[in-house]
Amino acid sequence: MRRWKQAGYGMTALLLWLTAGTVRGDWPTYEEAGFHHAALIYQRETRRMEEFKPMIARHRRDTGQFEPQGVFDCFLFLDLHVNGIRTENGKTHLKDWQLQLEQWFTPEREVDALHRAVLELKQEFGGKLPQQLTVIFSIPYMHPAVTDFGDVDGDGISESFADPEGVRKVAEWYITTIEEKMQTYPELKLLGFYWMNESVRKDEQTLKIVSEMLKERGLRFIWIPWFRAAGWERWRDFGFDCALMQSNYAFTSYSSGKTSRRNRLDLCADLARSRGLGIEIEFPHRRDAEGIEIIRQTYDAGSRLGFQQVPAAYYLGSEFKEYASPDPAVRQVYDWTCDYIAGKDMRIPAEAVRIDRRDSGEVLAEMVWESARPVHYLDLLLEEPPENPWRGFVVAEGRKTPDAAWEPLMWQARKGANPGNGRFQNITLPVFTDLAALRVRMIPAGGAGAPRLTGVWPDAVTPAVPPGKTEKTEKGKSGASSLADYAYPDNAAGRKLLDGQTSGGWGAYLGWQNAPLGVMFDLGPGGTEWDEVRVHARRELGAAIAYPLRLSLCAFAKPPEKVSGGRGALPEQAVMAGMPKRAMPRNVPDGKVQESMFVFRFDQPLKQRYVALEGDAVTWVFLSEVEFFCHGQRLPTESIHYRITAPLKRRDTSRQP
Repeated sequence: MRRWKQAGYGMTALLLWLTAGTVRGDWPTYEEAGFHHAALIYQRETRRMEEFKPMIARHRRDTGQFEPQGVFDCFLFLDLHVNGIRTENGKTHLKDWQLQLEQWFTPEREVDALHRAVLELKQEFGGKLPQQLTVIFSIPYMHPAVTDFGDVDGDGISESFADPEGVRKVAEWYITTIEEKMQTYPELKLLGFYWMNESVRKDEQTLKIVSEMLKERGLRFIWIPWFRAAGWERWRDFGFDCALMQSNYAFTSYSSGKTSRRNRLDLCADLARSRGLGIEIEFPHRRDAEGIEIIRQTYDAGSRLGFQQVPAAYYLGSEFKEYASPDPAVRQVYDWTCDYIAGKDMRIPAEAVRIDRRDSGEVLAEMVWESARPVHYLDLLLEEPPENPWRGFVVAEGRKTPDAAWEPLMWQARKGANPGNGRFQNITLPVFTDLAALRVRMIPAGGAGAPRLTGVWPDAVTPAVPPGKTEKTEKGKSGASSLADYAYPDNAAGRKLLDGQTSGGWGAYLGWQNAPLGVMFDLGPGGTEWDEVRVHARRELGAAIAYPLRLSLCAFAKPPEKVSGGRGALPEQAVMAGMPKRAMPRNVPDGKVQESMFVFRFDQPLKQRYVALEGDAVTWVFLSEVEFFCHGQRLPTESIHYRITAPLKRRDTSRQP
């Protein structure tokens, strides 16, 4: 939901720009939106005229003067809370709507301050602004549970949002009230209204009533859903004239403690354009190095992907005062914004990277710098069908000085795509060192072809805890947990997955919830051969138990520090299995449960001692047994041991399923 890196692409980054023009649909037009660049203005207790002037006309730092170059041509007034109630999805009433109107139109507040800024700038520019200014006002959510909203037409009956007639009366009162108030501000044109709720589930009838009313009055209806919000692709069906999607990248990136990388911007643009939406430009809450870099990446994406030239809304936080900052880096954000709006090419220059594709399917990418520089993360950008992702090992090597020998840095096993990233995927390596040169080998495994590498991005901005370190909690204790802290633990001997029980009560299973799952098996010394692994899982959708979203297997001659990756060189004789085959599920006698078997097969027997099983759990995933075979014969389990490498579900002492 809403609000809550100098880096460059490789030589082939142009591919992303070229393919952006081949998606279905197209960007929204100015005629549909009625604006080019709309600034979101959140209600504050006071709002000075001086705050709006640099948002209307460009401010020059060297002279301290404004010049007749237009910045924003539209201002969207909204508030997240009124009387302590969320306007996006809360249960608001007449007194709340009246207070919001009063705040917008009180002297020294939003609309009044904007109007006075226009008058002053017109005087400075000889009577004319570089652009016509329009305004949009938000409509608080009409919660269907509000059946006693208040009487808006004086008939003595309180309106109900559960009644279409009540919706019509409130909408007519609200729109008419704003139209009348706007007559006091002749320099501002009322463009339309914005639906505050950022997803649509059961509001189609309400939206149709509001939409038809606005169309009758020649006003626009605007919507800005969050990334992949409910109903985002059906925005036209709801009666909106224009919709713009939030990428939410500014609030879900690594610098915010989340996992989104720069490919989120490519994916958002791809999805939005395919259904005719525009993009919201989002500023992170902080204006530190990480926040500034996210803004720069967003403007880069606009130039690369084509949404710089289409209607856009801008989330700027509660204020936009970068123009007055004494910090040159922060002030630069203001100049970037003016340049972006003016149509200047904002693409970040690509760093030099040599990409070699070999006949074996292996890809080698190499970057060299004049002197050592910090590299926190390294992102490898791929464009590939998510249903058939590249699988293999990624091995990173580096040089501390230009003439030093190559040293192993780390490795990572890549076993599948992130389903949420569509065709714009990335592999992120936590490097955390200073390097004068860097090279990465992408080694296919399991019959995979060559990866579709489209860019290499060394990130020296995003903060994180380097590998091997632990973050501290508020109490100063380590955030790590032991297996004793989790529900559905293994028995004392650690044999649940090797005891021969493929079904039964809950005591036969290990469970994970909404997290990675992982187990490392040690088949014991002696070179035991094996060529097949069977993984037994349970499904019970009525109880939110599903098969793994992704399941993969790697084998090693020596144990890695981590299952999916580790520091140093790739472990010896690393082998990755292909995609598992799933056997036909069988029903457990009660009829509500299914059990199935995922099978990994190799053409030739292997002798690797260590076998890593990994996957992703969406809701619950329960495994009951893992079996090893060679030439169809099940291996005895006495010499096999395992350890859990991904946390199980934390114990819930309130109930057990």
